[in-house]
Amino acid sequence: MSELKNLLILAEAIVRGENGKPYYERYRSEVERVTPEQVISLVDELMKKGYPVEQMQEGVNKFLNLFHKALDSHPVPQPESGSFLDFLMQSNQEMAQRLDRLKPLIRLINGKLPDQDPDLPETINNMREILEDLKTFERHYLIKENILFPAIEEHWPDYRCVQLMWAFHDDIRKNIREAIETLQEEKINLPSLNYLFGSIFFNMLAIRFREERILFPVMLKTMPDSWMNRLLEEAGEIGFAYIKRLDMSTINDNPKKPKSAKEDDSDISQKETGTFQLPTGSFSEEEILVILNTLPVDLTFVDRNDKVKYFSQGPHRIFTRSRSIIGRDVRLCHPPASVDIVERILEDFKSGRTSHAPFWIQMNGRFIYIEYYALRNEQGEYLGTLEVSQDLTEYRKLEGEQRLLSYQEKQG
Repeated sequence: MSELKNLLILAEAIVRGENGKPYYERYRSEVERVTPEQVISLVDELMKKGYPVEQMQEGVNKFLNLFHKALDSHPVPQPESGSFLDFLMQSNQEMAQRLDRLKPLIRLINGKLPDQDPDLPETINNMREILEDLKTFERHYLIKENILFPAIEEHWPDYRCVQLMWAFHDDIRKNIREAIETLQEEKINLPSLNYLFGSIFFNMLAIRFREERILFPVMLKTMPDSWMNRLLEEAGEIGFAYIKRLDMSTINDNPKKPKSAKEDDSDISQKETGTFQLPTGSFSEEEILVILNTLPVDLTFVDRNDKVKYFSQGPHRIFTRSRSIIGRDVRLCHPPASVDIVERILEDFKSGRTSHAPFWIQMNGRFIYIEYYALRNEQGEYLGTLEVSQDLTEYRKLEGEQRLLSYQEKQG
């Protein structure tokens, strides 16, 4: 415990912006023996202190640089072939290979731009193709944020490191998007492009190191195989980046698969047939499930205790959802940068200050409309929040009319 306390003194001094050298000299022996478990505890303690996310990111980058040699030499248990962590590590390897392919192109473009070499357009096009391919790695981060992180929050008391990791994911997404946009400009801003590439390389490779040298080894020690199997099954629904789609049938039949409150209950054949009687009619369980999943919107319900209780499973979901988020605090379902806004909306809904919060964003060339509704009973008591998301891209193009008879004419 004294070792961890000393490491925390060092790490917090660096996060506060102090010169870390005297602390490093004082606690050199602790730094040289630091373990993955200690790093997770350190970051958790610092996150609990409420430092701004950007300050934490900068500080963590610095003190993990001090810990790098010790962590790199620490024995790393290898996951079983074909397991959840094995597929994540395979995706990491594929990602690193794509970064390697970018390196010579970056050197090339820095040499060509001043003279506007005639081969420059081909170099730029090749860079854009690799960056677009790197966007596929988004699935790796989605699996972590929607499947892995909820499991960690459930298993570990010191889970807050994953909130910080999510912030790095968002930085990577932003940097890749901006690098592609910069390469599309008529006159490329080379210093800006080099900065973006530097950030992309540093963050993607740093996160890989933190996964494989800190996060995954501790998971292998603390999470039972049955849970790993469930994570693998859920991740198969999203698909691992650069990995051929998995056949999940063997996992579905695995006797080690745990029974969990977070399991999908949507298999009607395994449940007692029931009828939901409402004031204006009734539904069977099968009917209401199909109706909710056919609506042209994504629904997510958060109960009065701020826990995710339900999400619809339409064929074209806008935002990734997994069964692991059921029962998860809704604040943990959002990146750190937006948590304050989420809390403000919940506070306004609970106080009755407002009952509706609309937002709209541009995402991958699509116009996405997102609404939050406060749900209240007849007495005005707050029951929870309903998130409704829909893709309005095609609707915004509509003009004139298409009446019911138009359907008959087209069919005729």
